[in-house]
Amino acid sequence: MKGYKLILCAVCAFVTVVAAVTAVVIFRNEIIEFFVDLKDKVDIKKFRRNGEYEDYADM
Repeated sequence: MKGYKLILCAVCAFVTVVAAVTAVVIFRNEIIEFFVDLKDKVDIKKFRRNGEYEDYADM
């Protein structure tokens, strides 16, 4: 019975890994867009905090 549970857990772990990889492959573009938007938001907030260089924003 112990061996059966171990095999079942291994199969479930394998299926979980395959599902995660499949989701990343399918939603690759959406994931990239999310992180690009997140990076843009962080960059905007970073520049807003630093008022010292506002005059040089057009360079």
